[in-house]
Amino acid sequence: MTEFIDHFKLPYVDLLDRKNLPNCPPIYFAIDSQNRVLYVGQATNLATRWKNHRRVYQLQEINKDSLVRIAWQPWTLEDLSEAERYFINNSKKDLK
Repeated sequence: MTEFIDHFKLPYVDLLDRKNLPNCPPIYFAIDSQNRVLYVGQATNLATRWKNHRRVYQLQEINKDSLVRIAWQPWTLEDLSEAERYFINNSKKDLK
């Protein structure tokens, strides 16, 4: 079900351009300019999820010093939760 993802090669938008995110169900990663994975999540609709994301203000603070981008990999709805757990457990996340 899960597969290797090089999240540095995924499509992405800068945090400030999140209004341009697609309407798809993905696993997504918030990544800073030093390529640190800050956050891993899932969404049934990526664009909708980031309109009111609970971490947006925290990421905006980080973005002042280190540009943050949102990268994503489209995923099947039925496998989102399992995939999210996998990537959370196998990614070093720097956002607490």
